[in-house]
Amino acid sequence: MKHDPDHYLTQPMDNQEAAHTEKRTPENVLERNIWSYATGHERNGHPAVYPLALARDHILSWSNEGDVVLDPFAGSGTTCVAAKELGRRYVGIEVNPAYVEICERRLSSVLANSKDEPRGGL
Repeated sequence: MKHDPDHYLTQPMDNQEAAHTEKRTPENVLERNIWSYATGHERNGHPAVYPLALARDHILSWSNEGDVVLDPFAGSGTTCVAAKELGRRYVGIEVNPAYVEICERRLSSVLANSKDEPRGGL
């Protein structure tokens, strides 16, 4: 699915209750302009891990399969993990060696569960 930057202007979501319980898909991710996420549940050694769903939603919204996703502050690798899971290539940049280790560990577990070749790098 090619993304349409004006989709959110033309496809409002009328039922706000459904917006909080509905599964996010590439087709409906931009149907509202307020996204809600549970935070603070993942502890992996990085002090500011954000929800994987947040990265997924932005990647689905603003890129297409096969595109390159750049994260200049890769931290624990959430954006790179989401990109890989969604069939995007990724480039993660991180200067802190401890965070690079966390990111590499997370990516190796995603790559171990994938039949594809790696499509990005740190």
